[in-house]
Amino acid sequence: MTTQKHKEKMSEKIVKKTKSLADIITAVGVIGAALLGVGSWVVTNINKDVNDKLDTIIAKVDTAEQNATRSQLLTLMSDYPDNESEILKVAQYYFKDLNGDWYMTGLFTKWAESRGLDVSDIVSVSEKK
Repeated sequence: MTTQKHKEKMSEKIVKKTKSLADIITAVGVIGAALLGVGSWVVTNINKDVNDKLDTIIAKVDTAEQNATRSQLLTLMSDYPDNESEILKVAQYYFKDLNGDWYMTGLFTKWAESRGLDVSDIVSVSEKK
């Protein structure tokens, strides 16, 4: 009988240990899932902040490039008005690629007309009517 009781006590201990182990595994799983959720939330918010800052930087760089190209075009038209091929290259880039305009359409069109050049294919994209 002692062997029988001993076997029952051993099986009870095994059952208790197994339940404890199952509880520990479940707790670790729940904690792990919670940590993954928090980590994912943190990464998402950090990425959003970084992307917002990058968008702002990109917009400022685009504006700076447009401003610099406008200055180049003005300088060429003012100081080197006979250098038509270079002026037309810069104008093409400014008006078409950078979608520039502001006050340049009128100035560029007057320069082109004074030389008998048709630039409607360059300024038509950004010219507002």
